[in-house]
Amino acid sequence: MSKITSQAFRAQFSSKVIVIPTRHDTKSGQRIVRWKDIQQCFKDAQYIMNGEEVVLFLTDDDLDDLIPLRIAHHPDVVLDVVTADSGQNDSSSTMNPGSTLVLESNPSSIRSISAGNVSDNDSGIGGSQSLVARSSDGIRPFGRNATALRITEIDDNQALVVRTQGLLSSEIPVHGTEERSDQLLLEMDSAMALQEQLCQLKHVVERIQQQMHEVQQTIQQTDQQKQHIDGIVQKMEQQSQQVAHSQQQARQQMQQVDQQQQLQQQQIEENLQRTQQTDQQTQHHHQQIQERIEEATQMTQQIDQQKQQIDEIMQKGEQKDQQAEQSQQQVQQNIKETLQKIQEVDQKQQQIEEILQKTHQMDQQLQQQIDEVSQRVQQIDQQVEKSQQQMQHHIEETSQNIGQMDQEVYRAFDRFALVQYRVQSILTMSFQEMSAPRLFIVLPKETAMVDEQGKPYPFQFRLYYLCECGSLTTGENTNETQEIHMAKHSGYDLVNPNEFIDKYGTYLLTMMYMVKYGSNTDRRKVPPLLGLHLANDVETDQEDLEFVKKNIRRLVSATIFYLEDAVGAINEDLDASTCRELGTLDLEELKSYLQVEHDESVTGDLCQTTTQDGNCVWICSEHQLEYHQSTMQRLESVITASSGSYYEEAGEVKVKITSDEFVKRFYDAMIKLRGIQSARNLPSPAVLELKLDCHGVTKRLTTDIIAIKLSTLNSLTLDFERHSITTEISQGEVAMKIVRLSEMTSSSSSN
Repeated sequence: MSKITSQAFRAQFSSKVIVIPTRHDTKSGQRIVRWKDIQQCFKDAQYIMNGEEVVLFLTDDDLDDLIPLRIAHHPDVVLDVVTADSGQNDSSSTMNPGSTLVLESNPSSIRSISAGNVSDNDSGIGGSQSLVARSSDGIRPFGRNATALRITEIDDNQALVVRTQGLLSSEIPVHGTEERSDQLLLEMDSAMALQEQLCQLKHVVERIQQQMHEVQQTIQQTDQQKQHIDGIVQKMEQQSQQVAHSQQQARQQMQQVDQQQQLQQQQIEENLQRTQQTDQQTQHHHQQIQERIEEATQMTQQIDQQKQQIDEIMQKGEQKDQQAEQSQQQVQQNIKETLQKIQEVDQKQQQIEEILQKTHQMDQQLQQQIDEVSQRVQQIDQQVEKSQQQMQHHIEETSQNIGQMDQEVYRAFDRFALVQYRVQSILTMSFQEMSAPRLFIVLPKETAMVDEQGKPYPFQFRLYYLCECGSLTTGENTNETQEIHMAKHSGYDLVNPNEFIDKYGTYLLTMMYMVKYGSNTDRRKVPPLLGLHLANDVETDQEDLEFVKKNIRRLVSATIFYLEDAVGAINEDLDASTCRELGTLDLEELKSYLQVEHDESVTGDLCQTTTQDGNCVWICSEHQLEYHQSTMQRLESVITASSGSYYEEAGEVKVKITSDEFVKRFYDAMIKLRGIQSARNLPSPAVLELKLDCHGVTKRLTTDIIAIKLSTLNSLTLDFERHSITTEISQGEVAMKIVRLSEMTSSSSSN
């Protein structure tokens, strides 16, 4: 049978011991007693004492009291519970002769018992109040859960009657002071024992008291109704007296008074019926109270059943003890088996000792070998020291070489920055008129044909053009940035390479640096090693391009090496006159340096195009076609927005001018169209028909048409709101005729 751990308590200055079961705290693993359980047995409990020490509540890591409040279990110790009543000093537990004994419980119900007369000042006494015997000499506590009594004026020849809520009644003859107090203590102890048994029914009684309180409230309401009815009856009697008096004075009104009396009689009967109903309800409430008392009795029976269940649990505990004994027997068997295994282990240990002896012999042999190895290591250390000294000397020489290399690297960075500056200067330079491409490079025809120093011969160079595509020629409907690349052409051999390199060597060296290292400006981007972007669909000299693609790195490096030796390192700014000469270089001059067949184009795959800013660029046919398509789409959208038309083959444009914003968009589209048409050998607009729907755009229209500079414009028609004017314009009189038409337009609009 398992033992239930508990803690013993007693009220201070009392010998009555109460045992409270402890609880197991799963977090800390220790046994504890809840403060709430202590308060249920010791009402008004203030703190706990263990001899002269105060028992503190358990706290957490922050020294805050654990919730719910609890104390630690003190085995084999009876703890003292200090209550509010026990704070008074127990200076004398006996009564002197002639003193007055008072038993009281503070602050609830009090019973006063005198000689031959017992008066109840309350309907009951709380079972959890402390009983204190108070005399003129001192105070003596009688423990908790005792019935509260007050005893006054005890005579020597009178009997003391002690009642505990109808459960105990005895008489104590009071003759001597000490004998009476001892008898009273014994009687109180027996009363406390009975009262402890009633603690279990305390909550049930409290519920019944609450229900009784509700019934009392109902009865009070019923009494109020009865008082109200009695008042009505008294009023009716007064009215009947008044009626009788009025009958004597006015017999003529007798009939009316009789009718009123009948009505009043009916009301009285109704009130009586209501009173009867109220009495019935009161009886019903009494029945309910009786039923609840029966329920309390049933609950008492249930408590007895629970006690039986506890007994069954205790029996099960005994069964578990038996099972534990069986498990102990099994453990003993396991111990025997373990001892056998230990014997086997001892045998194995003997074997291990033999192995250790053999191992010791092997260790001695190994020690001899280690000594030999240590001697060899010393020899190696000496060799390592020599090699370290040599390595240190080599490191010092290497550090000096690294310092020289750092200086060369810094120079290379400065040189690279200068090259990038020159490349960006060339790429950002713009020309409104440029008859020949300005971006080109030269590469050796074959890498194997070099001299002893690795320099390629001058007559072995070949010229290749670069496409100037970028954000200037990117369509409006794309976000991709086009990169400068080599044109789809096999290149041209140089007729007079020495003269060509003498004139453009510095510029060519800058272009070769751009191809090798790359560059990036706001409008153009050059990736490193441009030759990797060569096209695969070139029809002529496919073998030459394949050779360039496979050997691009070696070819670029060989060209840079040759040009650096020919023109010197780049240490000064690029000559601005050389850049200007590139802008004015015409096809005939360029053709004089190239080996070109009779019908072969000098510009390769490049086409001249005018950008929106009015600058001239040379781009490949593929990008020129994309640029033309985007420009035509923009022009068509502008013309369609004005309900106009454009006939590209006839070179005829008809638009309707509606606002200044439309004039600007039309002007931008015409500028782009002019460059595209000239590059593709298509006719530019020769007939321009403008229809004006408002007067505010006339001046702006005149200025923008003059700025277009359409040298092929033959006819200009201005259609106003009331009349139209058609004028034939010769090529030399374009600007003048337009100005005159502008003046006519202004005068007509003012009229």
